[in-house]
Amino acid sequence: MEDTSRGKVPTAFLSSTCYDLKQIRIDIKNFFEGNLGFDILLSEYNSFPVNPDTNTIDSCLEAVKKYADLLILVVGGRYGYVTDKGKSVTNLEYLTAKEKNIPIYVFVDKKVSNVMEIWRKNRDADFSSVVDSTKVFEFVDSLKNKENIWVYEFEVAQDIIATLKRQIAYLFLNMLKVKKQVDMAKDITSLENYKGETLRLLVEKPVAWEYKIFGQTYEDGLKKLQNLKRDYKYGISIEKSKRLSDFQEILNWIFEKTNDFSIIAENMDCLINKNLQEALGKPGESSDIEYVVYVANKIVELYEKILNIGLEVKVLIVDDEFQNLIKFPLELCESLLEDIENYCNMWQTTMKTIVVDEERKIDLTFNLRMPKLEEFYKELNKVRKIYHLN
Repeated sequence: MEDTSRGKVPTAFLSSTCYDLKQIRIDIKNFFEGNLGFDILLSEYNSFPVNPDTNTIDSCLEAVKKYADLLILVVGGRYGYVTDKGKSVTNLEYLTAKEKNIPIYVFVDKKVSNVMEIWRKNRDADFSSVVDSTKVFEFVDSLKNKENIWVYEFEVAQDIIATLKRQIAYLFLNMLKVKKQVDMAKDITSLENYKGETLRLLVEKPVAWEYKIFGQTYEDGLKKLQNLKRDYKYGISIEKSKRLSDFQEILNWIFEKTNDFSIIAENMDCLINKNLQEALGKPGESSDIEYVVYVANKIVELYEKILNIGLEVKVLIVDDEFQNLIKFPLELCESLLEDIENYCNMWQTTMKTIVVDEERKIDLTFNLRMPKLEEFYKELNKVRKIYHLN
């Protein structure tokens, strides 16, 4: 059960080896509790939340997941206990915080930083006077060059505290800006329905934000259907396959599916070339953002419908002489899917090229392609001759 007393104030998690950095940990704890009024979690104190059903390592990672609002990572000369995953506990705590997407502030002992370049050039040298394991260097090198994390050097605890004072002040200022932007966005009646990049666009309102929200909602919706797209691609369906053997029945079925695709194509054309234009408004007019999102979601619904119909076609069982006939609705399905995906990609690519204070005319018209019918009618006549039909 989570500690319900937490969450009233921000909670920092201090990640470091304990014994060699004992005084630094005490000083940082006093700074957060005494100067900032934050909660701070240090594993050596009895206030640290421990799950009696897990081991010490898992308890630390669980504490990061459940309680940490920011992580302070301090790297000294000791790598610490190596887990069965081949990484130290502090390394795993860092990765957990990164996955949680919380602010991370990294501090590395200056003595370690000073020999990093020597270690890079001669990794087999003896560095035991600085670190207990060269894995410390590997960890710091990964943070700087692979993770692209900003790393601060320190000699004493006050170096860390002075940096944290300024950086947390910047963080607080950014939060004030976000609060102001959220307050300005409260005219959107269902703000809680927006997440991730779409919410960021809604709050920050960058140049062409209404257009970008359409593209982002569109793209996010297609990504959510990737598993269904795989089902369609590989013809995987839990539904019982339908079998048709009568020529006229097959022909009626093909025309029915083709008609379904035609209706979807008409709806797509209306949504993008009419409804979307209305939602975005004319130049100088305000956009109806909920209408914009509605249009994007409707396009995704149609895309899903195409996949379901296409899967139904793919798993249809017919005799060999009819196999080429049912290729036509599949070609139509493939064409629609490709056009919808390409339009989304084109829209998103175009949005990335838009810059502030630039006037330009962009053609975002949606054009659907139609497969050629010659091969279909050729195959249809061939089957008619087989069955002696006019």
